[in-house]
Amino acid sequence: MQFGLCNASATFQRFTDEVTRGLPGVYIFVDDILIASKNPEQHCQHLKTLFSRLDEYGLCMNVSKCIFGTSTIDFLGFSLSENEIKPLPDKVKCILHFPKPDTLT
Repeated sequence: MQFGLCNASATFQRFTDEVTRGLPGVYIFVDDILIASKNPEQHCQHLKTLFSRLDEYGLCMNVSKCIFGTSTIDFLGFSLSENEIKPLPDKVKCILHFPKPDTLT
């Protein structure tokens, strides 16, 4: 896809949505893919299914950017785990330390 097109991001998102349509536990935002699974066996099956689909569409992954089999992960500005979703501290730091207004206008 050419750089600089005003709708390139939306077009690529639509394409990746089509690639991963119907895959259980797979969530994608542009080129970031999250796979949520209940157990290691299910995770392996989700990975196999995703890899097969990526291959079908001629897509590849940069393995050095991948994290496999973890129970917590930072994704799109949030820390995700089985029990909670919370914003990353460095993403809310400026809000927490924003000075209180000292005038009414």
